[in-house]
Amino acid sequence: MRISTAEAPSPEVETQPEPIARGAKGERVKDAQNQLLRAGFTLPRYGADGDFGRETATAVARFQAANQLPPTGILDAKTLAALENTTSPSPDYAALFADGTLRAALAVGHDEAGSHEPEQAKVLKGLAERGYTHVSDADRERLRLDAHGRYLTRMLPQGRVILELITADTDHAKARFADAMRSTEFVLYGGHGRYGSGPDFDDIHSPAGNFVIGPPFEPGHVTLGPNDLSAAPLTTAYQLLFFDGCNTFHYFDDLRSRTPGKTTKNLDVIGSTTELYWNVTASNLLTMLDGVTEQKNLEDLENALNAVNRSGPSDQLRYFRGDGFEDN
Repeated sequence: MRISTAEAPSPEVETQPEPIARGAKGERVKDAQNQLLRAGFTLPRYGADGDFGRETATAVARFQAANQLPPTGILDAKTLAALENTTSPSPDYAALFADGTLRAALAVGHDEAGSHEPEQAKVLKGLAERGYTHVSDADRERLRLDAHGRYLTRMLPQGRVILELITADTDHAKARFADAMRSTEFVLYGGHGRYGSGPDFDDIHSPAGNFVIGPPFEPGHVTLGPNDLSAAPLTTAYQLLFFDGCNTFHYFDDLRSRTPGKTTKNLDVIGSTTELYWNVTASNLLTMLDGVTEQKNLEDLENALNAVNRSGPSDQLRYFRGDGFEDN
């Protein structure tokens, strides 16, 4: 016996989620913002605040373009589904280890109260515990390393790490850091952010030790010389940069805008979103170094750094964020 049309069960209609656009607020917006951040699409000014403004719309459009979707800036059903299926990007490890050697520089800046000194000691201790040893004279010559630099090395399954250590008491510390910034694949800095102007290797009132990336977001606190990026831009080869210092996310735009040929395709940066304590400087530097040598993805790098800083002066959950990784 057949069932009459009137008695036939209605097919289930698949409901599509309501689009989310500028002006929306609430948990759906915040969830989508967190998914954008996990996917490597930054929200540098406001983060995941649950408010769909211009910054979020721009990040959504970038995500859409990267995923072959119309870049409308609106979170429609296809965009929401793509976000759900997106995994966290990673640094370009293939580029970092392309020749079997990762060249890195780890720098600790200056603090007027001397807080940098115990952190330098912790860094040295941590590097020794991880198996980093001083480069021999024979290796220094074979690897064509600068005769005056302080270099450590460690063998990994994917290749050798050569790490230059730069501290505030290194001869010509600022110049050595500048050379590293212009040519080294992986640079880590821990110290004062100097109001978003850049790393510093001497007193705040002296311009001699500042590597100037951009203007400070609050003028009048730090004495600066000429902009170092404008004077000698970064290499156009791939680089991964890490800045542990207060509000170093202010470096992001200047690092590219002041360097011809530097884009999100060949520069990935991780910086801080708030104020940080000096007593976690070494932990942050070593955590980032470990994450890269273990080839972790961006989400795992950020989570590890955020965990180190949970006892800091701010009660927020995100202390660090990456920029540029979506192009890898």
